Amino acid sequence: MNYAHIRARYNVPAKRGARVEFQGQFGTVTSSSSAAVRVRMDGMLRSQPFAPDELRWLDTEAVLPFPQGGARQLPA
Repeated sequence: MNYAHIRARYNVPAKRGARVEFQGQFGTVTSSSSAAVRVRMDGMLRSQPFAPDELRWLDTEAVLPFPQGGARQLPA
């Protein structure tokens, strides 16, 4: 499952490099695998899998799919 599917399914701003928190520990999303995102917690060498809905997403800018109707038109 890629980030677009994870964003749509869990309604989270999943993307590589996103900052997250889990039980008071902070980390960075490194990849996605299946329905999980892999997160390298600060100070750790390896990433671990997490369910997207068990993380607190710290990035304020959500990267969510466009609403029904396709891509947005940029103003001219």
